[in-house]
Amino acid sequence: MLEKEVFKIVDFLKNTNKVLVLRNGVVVRNLYDLRLALKYMDPSIYYNHANSKRNDFVNWVEIAVGDISLAKSMRSARNAKELFSIVDKR
Repeated sequence: MLEKEVFKIVDFLKNTNKVLVLRNGVVVRNLYDLRLALKYMDPSIYYNHANSKRNDFVNWVEIAVGDISLAKSMRSARNAKELFSIVDKR
């Protein structure tokens, strides 16, 4: 459990100025916020941000967070539940 707490703190301090604003108004500032948003995300919100034309979640993790490895693994997710599982394992 301590590892998760340390992850939250480090993740918050990193990238506090690069946010992802979701269609429903939720502001994602770090991976912990993304994890929480995905956990309770309505499918329509997910598909608005991740579809055949774009994937805002992957792009944000790759560019704003700078975690290319995580972004690559996120590309396989087909819905919010799968994406949550990938981010949660991080």
